[in-house]
Amino acid sequence: MPLTQYLVASSLDGFIADEHDNLDWLLSIPGGNDDANPYPSFIKTVGAIAMGAITYEWIVKHDDGPWSYEQPCWVFTHRDLAPQAEADIRFTRAPAAEVHAEMVEVAGDRDISAGRRR
Repeated sequence: MPLTQYLVASSLDGFIADEHDNLDWLLSIPGGNDDANPYPSFIKTVGAIAMGAITYEWIVKHDDGPWSYEQPCWVFTHRDLAPQAEADIRFTRAPAAEVHAEMVEVAGDRDISAGRRR
């Protein structure tokens, strides 16, 4: 059974984004966007990704290239959001336990990554 990992970077007060929903601070610290960053190695072990709508929208707005994940991605939302071209994005309103069971099946022998912004 895959390992489900909650991977998040946050400030000491528990916030991931600043008061303007900006993550620039995260990309400006050592390891945030350079060779010391362990994220590329981590994401290779992942077979399914879960995220919230705000995280999804931030990635779409700030990532200039195509969708950067090859893994299927479940976006938890109650809104209608636009999918990214040629990306396996599954918008869901279902309970987390129900979605997790589907993610485990899809991930196979790879892990599951869950993250959020606050």
